Amino acid sequence: MKYLFLVLSYGLFLGNSVQGKMAYVPMYQTTISSVRPHPSDKDLQHLLAVAKVMKVETFNSQHADPVRFDVQDFVQAMLLKMESQPKWDSKLSADGLTTIKQHSELLSRSFGVKSYGHAWFLKQRGKSDEAKSVLQDLFKSMVTNVMQMDSQPFRGSPLSKIELISVALKSLSRPAEMEAIDSELQKVKIHFSNLPPSNIQT
Repeated sequence: MKYLFLVLSYGLFLGNSVQGKMAYVPMYQTTISSVRPHPSDKDLQHLLAVAKVMKVETFNSQHADPVRFDVQDFVQAMLLKMESQPKWDSKLSADGLTTIKQHSELLSRSFGVKSYGHAWFLKQRGKSDEAKSVLQDLFKSMVTNVMQMDSQPFRGSPLSKIELISVALKSLSRPAEMEAIDSELQKVKIHFSNLPPSNIQT
């Protein structure tokens, strides 16, 4: 088991300023073969089955004991796997597709129906139009949020997530739509790069 550290920022948000400090939370990296949800927790058993067909290899969790893993541990592990292939050009096996179809309601509930993960599962199930709609809403929402910023957030740039969504969205879009996505992406990058840093005290 490997040990990682997750840096968390916390503090009091007052208008455009932030007063806070940094906290280090220990994270434990565990291989999927070590993950053993309690037999009575059917949801986690099913999420583990999905993670296996997705070929997830590792989990990062605040829980040292894999038996204590929760839904978010599984969600984050699967999201990292999805993000490792942002063009969405890989397909699950027939058995894998059967598995995610069997647990589609659980996956929608665990990831949220307006999420990147939900869109990924829709695409795998052949529902590309629905997946595209979810990604379009996500892209628009995140771009709008950044364009409304008047300073850069102290917890890192949101651009990487926007770019990730744009890559997936373009894989489902026509050439004219792809150009529009690139144009929006360029605008948001320019806006963000011109923002002053947040006023933060650590």
